[in-house]
Amino acid sequence: MLVELARNAGPAHGLYGAKITGGGVVAVLGHADAAETVGKIADGYAEYASADACVFEGTPQGAELFGVLKA
Repeated sequence: MLVELARNAGPAHGLYGAKITGGGVVAVLGHADAAETVGKIADGYAEYASADACVFEGTPQGAELFGVLKA
């Protein structure tokens, strides 16, 4: 459901993709200014699932070695 919600928000809301990574984690690719949209998606999911949804954001230290940077 989280992947579908992120995809439905789409580029118009600064989100470009989402993927289940395992262990109940969904990675969402988007602009830094899309944090509010991601928060709304997490809140909607938490209400739907009657469970907490945590949002972690940023780029891990060392990611630039692989050509990935937080923009």
